[in-house]
Formats: sequence, structure tokens, C-alpha cells
Amino acid sequence: LEVGPMIGSVALVYDWTYSLLTPTQRTRWITYANQAVWNVWNYQQAKWGNTTYAWSGWSIDNPSNNYYYSFLKATMLLGLASQGENSQAQAWIDTQVAAKVGGAFIDPRDGRVTLSTYARDWRSRQVHRPSTGEQYRIWIEKWINPLPLGRMALMDIRPSHVQAWVASQVEHLAPRTIHRHHGMLAGLINDAVRDRVILSNPCIGTRLPEIPDRRIIIPTDAAVVEIHEAIAPHMRAMVHLAAATGMRQGELLGLTVDRVDFLRREVTVDRQLLAAKGGPRFGPTKSKKSNRTLPVPEDLITTLAAHLEAYGPGPDGVIFTNTSGREFARKSSVNDHLKSALKKVEDAPEGMTWHWFRHYYASRLIRFGESVKTVQARLGHATAAETLDTYGHLWGDSEDRTRVAITGILSGGTPVGLSAVEGE
Repeated sequence: LEVGPMIGSVALVYDWTYSLLTPTQRTRWITYANQAVWNVWNYQQAKWGNTTYAWSGWSIDNPSNNYYYSFLKATMLLGLASQGENSQAQAWIDTQVAAKVGGAFIDPRDGRVTLSTYARDWRSRQVHRPSTGEQYRIWIEKWINPLPLGRMALMDIRPSHVQAWVASQVEHLAPRTIHRHHGMLAGLINDAVRDRVILSNPCIGTRLPEIPDRRIIIPTDAAVVEIHEAIAPHMRAMVHLAAATGMRQGELLGLTVDRVDFLRREVTVDRQLLAAKGGPRFGPTKSKKSNRTLPVPEDLITTLAAHLEAYGPGPDGVIFTNTSGREFARKSSVNDHLKSALKKVEDAPEGMTWHWFRHYYASRLIRFGESVKTVQARLGHATAAETLDTYGHLWGDSEDRTRVAITGILSGGTPVGLSAVEGE
């Protein structure tokens, strides 16, 4: 860290005694000074001779620190003292000019803002649906503001700091959640790079924990029937709808009477109920592909009609309400009903949530021969790849069908297996 004053003095002495120095002395002084200055600005590759002396690079991009100015002053003094005979000095000057003229220059003062402050301002200007905005608010308050990383200036955050932040979550969170948190941080800091607050994103290259293969547990037919019988009477129609349509929890809670066509036996999914300040409200579905019209069986139509006759629709026509006849303000209330029912079910699936009815629905479609595209459409997945990643193992292998399909193709006449394939 004392290299700044030292090289500054070397440059001044070099200039003042220039006429008294021999060419060999000048070369030796310039070579030494150039290496020292290069080591400052290229801290990760710093070296003397053939020996590496990497250092932290502390303060080289922090104008609020006096060491930064001592480094800058030494570099400029060396450049002025040796300009015209020192190729490195001229290269440094050319680089600074090109950066300012070409637009690559970033004012270091902009990077003094802390991550917490930038995150707060960043969130205020995002166009998020309420549920997503709430997720970011909780993430910032829990995993940014109270931690050392949140108190750091953006310009001071290095990849090692991000790596330490990730490591601090390993004992508390699942790998998939850590990946999501890291992606949120990387996206936030990417905006800082685009705003020219900092030059690069320190999240690049972070080592993240491996995500284990997702294990999908499919409730049995018997378990679904038992849960339906064990849950509170005013929740039974919701269980039936969840198992027979695979609708997401928010979609179930947001279903209104006008979205059910009792004659055509169809349910339209184009919104969901979202928790928000001031009470629940309708919001868009998870994605555009989540908007869909689902064919439903006659018995489900009968169930919904009986439910409405017994309990009536709630505010804005919502079909499922709490015991007070109001829409569910919190998903936790709905979850509590399921947990209570599971306690009454023998051999109930451990850890089951409402989302597992969605898995059950998908498994039924696959069991009865529906294609990947059909299952994707019914579930409202964004892509067929998402459907395959989640449920691909349920389609099973088809080696025997392959053998039948190609048997006899070179034996002359009609392939012997063709009729077998056509008859399936």
C-alpha cells in the first residue's frame, strides 16, 4: 500500500536527476517503477521477477480512500516524468483517453452507493406483479439488508464477497433456493452495470451448490379419496377441483362463478388470487401459457354446483371462501385445512401440499395416454421441456413398442408388426 508515495518519489527524482543518470540507470529505474505501478492496477497478476505477489487490490477503485489517490498520483507522475521514452506510460494515458472518449469510463463516485440502498431504489422502479414484488421485498430485508454484503458499496463488492454470501446460506436453505437468490442478486447488479454505476458484475463465476434431482411424489388414488373425506366440508369441492384440473393454489382461490361453464363443462383459468397489502386481490396467472380452458367431467360440475348451493359464492363471485364467507386472505389458512386433514389420514403422504394434487392430475393424464403437448397445455406450463423435466419419468420406456414398429420392414410385404401398432 505504500507503493504510491514510493513510486511518486522515484518519478520526481528521475525527472530532477535525468541528466545525471546513465542510460542503464534510467532503464533500471523505469523498469522497476513500471512493474510497481503495473502491480497496483493488476493486483491479481502482480509479480516481481518470476515470483507472483498477488494482493487484494483494496482501494484501487475507491475514490473515497486516500490510497487510491496515492496510486493515481504515482501513476501520473511516472507518466509525466517518462513520457516519450516510456511505452507503458503512453499506453496508460491512451487507455484513459479512450475510456473517456469512447464511453467506457465509469465515475467511481457512482459506485459508493451501498447494495442495500441500490436494492431499495431498484425495487421501487421494477414492474413486478404483487406476489413477485413481495418476494423481492422479503429477500432484500432478510438476505441483503442485515448482512455484511448489504452494507458494502457496490464498487467494493468482489466475487469473493458474493461467494461468501452464498456460503452463508448453505446451512439454512435448499440448493434450489440458493440458486434463486443468487439469480436475483445477479439480476439486480446487472442493472447497476447497465446504469454504469459499476463496471462488471461480481456474481459472474460464483460456485453454487448442486441441485439434486427433483423428487416428485404422486399421491395414490386412495390417499386423494381419504383426504377428500377428511378435510372440512366447505373445502371438499376444492380438493375435487384440484385433483381433477391440476390448477395451482392461487388459481383455485381466484376461480369465480363466471369462469365455470356448467353447460359445456369447462373451467377458464385466466387469473389468480394474490395476497397483497389491504387484502387479497385478483392478479395475472404465472405466465401467458398459464391462461387456459380446461375440460372437466360431469361429476366435478355436479360437485361445484352443490358447493355453491350450500355455501354460496363469496365477494366478486369467488367459489371458495373461509368459514366467514370471505375470500381467503392468506394461503396459510388453506394450507392449515390440508394439514388438519392429513393428520386424519392413515399413511398420508409426508409433507404433502396443495401442489401435490397438481402432480396427481398430471400422473392421471399420463396414465391414460395423453401426449406431452396435451399435458403441457392442461397444466399451463410455459414449455414442453418444463413438462418433461418434471414428469418425463412417468411416461416410462417404450422399447417393446419400438420393436413392434420396426419388425419385418425388410422381410417383404407388409411389416408384420404394423397391424399390432395400428390396433393400439
